[in-house]
Amino acid sequence: MKNRTSKVSLFGLLIVTLTLAGCILSGTFVVDYMFSFSTATGFYHYMVDVTTTETWEEHQEDIQRIDVVGFEMWLTNNMANEMTFNVYLDDADQPTYDNYEDVDDNATQVLDNLVLAAGPGTATHVTYGMSLSQIKNVEYIKDVAEAGRFHYYGVAEGGAYTNFTVDSVRVIITFTAGS
Repeated sequence: MKNRTSKVSLFGLLIVTLTLAGCILSGTFVVDYMFSFSTATGFYHYMVDVTTTETWEEHQEDIQRIDVVGFEMWLTNNMANEMTFNVYLDDADQPTYDNYEDVDDNATQVLDNLVLAAGPGTATHVTYGMSLSQIKNVEYIKDVAEAGRFHYYGVAEGGAYTNFTVDSVRVIITFTAGS
């Protein structure tokens, strides 16, 4: 009889554990979003929208927090001289700025003075690991990333005529979701 009671108790404990686990399921998910651009003006805007990715759509209602935001980027300097590259972000609900002065006054800088080697045609690669040590205003990045949509501004400085190509930007957002 004692053995049977132990088995029933163990079975009951297992059912309670599984029921609670089913109600408190959470996990870490990664959204991988890519874009590219080329400009001869030293200034570029792109509306990042990760809300259309399958992972985001599946978990957007249950996002508990943004854990990490990083990027991987390949850039090509098409000028003979070295130049610096900066990235600004802004909330998607804000207006789109069409010049550097408005971006600098209103958006938040998240990458400051990344040096692009002299070209023409010289590539610079920023790995995901490197990005984590180069970005700034991390809490702001997490705030705009949580909405899933934000303005991205790429700005290069290095002369009156600045020509560069961002061959690829991969925005990587890691978040925890659960119920």
